[in-house]
Amino acid sequence: MKKVLLGTVLVLLLAGCGETVQVNVPVTVPVKETVEVKVDVPVPITVEVPVTVQVDVPVTKLVVVTPTPEPTPEERKEQGIAANYVMTQEQGGIEITLVRVLCGDAAYWKETNPALDSDQFANSITVCEFVLEVVNNSDIVLTVYPDQGEVIIGDEQVEPWDFFASIDSLEDISDDYQPGVKRVGGFWLGLRRTKWDEITQIIYTVGSPIDEEWDRHGEDWYFKISTEGWGFEAVPDL
Repeated sequence: MKKVLLGTVLVLLLAGCGETVQVNVPVTVPVKETVEVKVDVPVPITVEVPVTVQVDVPVTKLVVVTPTPEPTPEERKEQGIAANYVMTQEQGGIEITLVRVLCGDAAYWKETNPALDSDQFANSITVCEFVLEVVNNSDIVLTVYPDQGEVIIGDEQVEPWDFFASIDSLEDISDDYQPGVKRVGGFWLGLRRTKWDEITQIIYTVGSPIDEEWDRHGEDWYFKISTEGWGFEAVPDL
């Protein structure tokens, strides 16, 4: 306080003397100062990093089965011969029609008919199919056994019954027949020595029909068939 007052008196005295006097007076002035301060602040940074991930995915194998087209008669003629509605005979009131007769290569027809894949056909080089229509035109009950007849081809004589190969998709033709009844059925048989393309004649015999008293009616059936000129006819409507 004393220093301030003394300074003030000196200024007044000097001013009163009429002279300009330079006086250095310390003055305190507030000053704003900018200071740069470096502060380490963690900044989140997103970085895209390619990552390979192995995932086991179950794979279902798709199997496409292409159906085998049915061979045409033209294609099958190289594997056999076949004719439709070959012959009709009536004995004792029972009429038998040979609706279809086929003979062909055993290996080929075994592939298309599971009924032929049996021990009975193991040694066969040729197989034959017989489809018959049997009708009772009489007014009594008659019995006939077409699959217990005999077939002669070349030098071979065979009985269809030995092969146990009826045509499952058709009817049983060895049975009792009421008046007016009709059945369509058949069987397969095999040949050991005769090739299908060597066949020129087929003989098929069946015992005559019998009634409920075991009396026979008419004669035995005897079909003598020439295969000359046969091609391969398509299966008829049965």
